[in-house]
Amino acid sequence: MKKISLTFVLVTIPFFILAQENEKELRAIYKKSFDSMRFIGNSDYFFDRKIDLAKSAEFKTVGIDLEILAKTLGEHSFAENVLLSDLVIVGKVKKRKFDTNPEAYYHSKFLIRVDETLKGVVQKSRVAVVLVSGRLKGGSYLNVSGETSLFVGEKVILDLRPVNLELMQAAQNKGTLQRQINVNGREYDLVDKYPIKANYVFDTYNRKIGLLYEVKKTTKEIEAINRSENFRSRLLEPQTTKDK
Repeated sequence: MKKISLTFVLVTIPFFILAQENEKELRAIYKKSFDSMRFIGNSDYFFDRKIDLAKSAEFKTVGIDLEILAKTLGEHSFAENVLLSDLVIVGKVKKRKFDTNPEAYYHSKFLIRVDETLKGVVQKSRVAVVLVSGRLKGGSYLNVSGETSLFVGEKVILDLRPVNLELMQAAQNKGTLQRQINVNGREYDLVDKYPIKANYVFDTYNRKIGLLYEVKKTTKEIEAINRSENFRSRLLEPQTTKDK
């Protein structure tokens, strides 16, 4: 009797492929919920900002209507910007540095002293915030319409999102981003700023929002409702409904 030898080949799936498939599944689950609520807009915009759709009613208690937010482009309220940001800090603008290279994407980098973190986690006592506007070689100045300005010495509340270096590199590879990427991924894009004067918080049009302690309280209430750190795991939790 002949002996038959069997060889088993173990096929491994690269981790990044599994991660991509899991991401697609999560986005599909999220879009289904988004569409079921009859929201108008792009569900990926909410997904990328880790907005918990199940908390729609609770958000209204702090002045955020997700249905309106989903279809609103451009300017947002203070509360909405808090929800749309990854990091919210109280701090002081300490230093500004220009990148005068006309081929660079960002032309200003601000060093911000972090006095208090209201949302998110920051590892250091200072963060770098980048703007496209800034001084160029020859003394000219690039001013991007609609981009919020920062000024050295001002005390502010800043709504921030990490620079998406991966997205920028992908755009550069596709040829849709022609300028040089001059960040390392540790910087932040500015969502909006709120100057602090005499213990009051103002918007960029110098309209009073409220006392500093009130604004800080609202910020923490929004984060408590959203619990963004558990966003992905909650999407995979079984959905239960109560009997009427």
